Amino acid sequence: MKLTIIRLQHFSDQDRIDLGKIWPSQICRR
Repeated sequence: MKLTIIRLQHFSDQDRIDLGKIWPSQICRR
């Protein structure tokens, strides 16, 4: 899971929105 969070920094806003549906708690922590 940690690798996924690190990679989030390189994702676009839309990617974060899509991932937010899967890991909302992780997205909110940013």
